[in-house]
Amino acid sequence: MLIKRFRNKMYESLTIEITSDNNELERFVSVFLQKEAIAVTKNDNTLTLQLGLNLLQHKNVKVIPIWLGERRKWLPDFVKESEGLVSVIIDKEINLSKGIPCDTLIVINRPYDESAIDRTLHIKDLILNLDGKETKDGVFKVIERENSGISYGAFSHVFDLHKDDYDFWFFNEDDYIMDVENYMLNDYNQFREIDNNAGYISESGVCDNFPLTEYPTHVHFALGLTSREILSQVGKLPYMTSNTDSAEMHHLYGEIPFTNEIYKLGYDLIISRNFDCVRDWMSQEFNSFR
Repeated sequence: MLIKRFRNKMYESLTIEITSDNNELERFVSVFLQKEAIAVTKNDNTLTLQLGLNLLQHKNVKVIPIWLGERRKWLPDFVKESEGLVSVIIDKEINLSKGIPCDTLIVINRPYDESAIDRTLHIKDLILNLDGKETKDGVFKVIERENSGISYGAFSHVFDLHKDDYDFWFFNEDDYIMDVENYMLNDYNQFREIDNNAGYISESGVCDNFPLTEYPTHVHFALGLTSREILSQVGKLPYMTSNTDSAEMHHLYGEIPFTNEIYKLGYDLIISRNFDCVRDWMSQEFNSFR
């Protein structure tokens, strides 16, 4: 259990010292931990175990899916709204430090209709031209895909492509803006504390009252941080696979299971200690961009 917890938190190795005068302990430990131990050595009555846990990449990633089509809550001029939102996202990624090495992976979810594609082509080109350019903590990477499963489909697709490339993953729908320095470092440190059973650090609260509420336990909008090891245990990250505009269907089959699957594995969804660092794009402070 202890070894698994360190592995989930992406520790690279673990050294354990056991003091005992039992001469059979070394052989027992070597057999019991034969799949885990790098080396078992004995000096007098002290047994030292060195265990390899993770092959670290020492790189992390923030995933931002961007939708360039119409939205329910937006003004009729969705093109102007998209221009403003994208400009804010780019500015924050270039100028605001997350506190740890981190690439920004933008996923362009392609609009369904040709009119929206044509009207937002200049925005898409702006985003595509970011590919390889430096941010405050890493570089931009940009991919384009069919809008299958909205944000959660994009999250799943990117993890399939890059799961071996990054140690920690921060998922961020485009209309929630992180606005405090070192927010990702703070979540990273909180996740790696050994006295918690973290599976996900949430920047947007946790719906955890099921069955008192109608929805299973989950992180709102999946906004937050987790590790490659935790995500790998989930396997295929869930999303609504059928093409639909139904917000409720994407909520039930995308947003909820995306983190509920982690909860069902026995891990905790923990609220971040960051304070007042998330800005909703629909708030008044962004009115000047509309």
